[in-house]
Amino acid sequence: MFAQLGEIMNTRFTKANFIKFNRIATAAGIAATSLVFVSIGSPTLPAHAAVGDCSSAHPGNAGNVKTVRSAEIHRRIIELRTGSFSGSTWGWARMANPQRGDEIWMDFSQDGGRTWKQCGPYTADARQFSEAVTTSSDSNRKFRACGTASLGVFTQSEVKCTDWF
Repeated sequence: MFAQLGEIMNTRFTKANFIKFNRIATAAGIAATSLVFVSIGSPTLPAHAAVGDCSSAHPGNAGNVKTVRSAEIHRRIIELRTGSFSGSTWGWARMANPQRGDEIWMDFSQDGGRTWKQCGPYTADARQFSEAVTTSSDSNRKFRACGTASLGVFTQSEVKCTDWF
């Protein structure tokens, strides 16, 4: 197919060659698009957590708070934090230095990060943290903090997540 395109490109440009070129170029474009789609596949999107999956516990009431993972996105710091309250250890996402339009959320997984549920998103400039979820000693139970940095009306926001914890 691509060899035929090269042949036509090196010959006299007539209406017949233009039609032939157009057909081959269209077929090549469809083949290339199909190849990209097959190799990349469709993305796996997170399931939003049900109301009962994310607590209404306020992380501000936690003791023994520590940041266990962090990531930076456009001068904002996304943190995955843990702390203790109500006799349990909890995890939540937090954004330091949020700007108007930024969002924060926490993903949690029961299968080591292959699939996950999302608590949020929350507008980070109004509320700098996500809901909290209890942690577990089960190695399949994983958490990560994610956020977007709003870059303006005409610019797509970027998404950044910490590593799984």
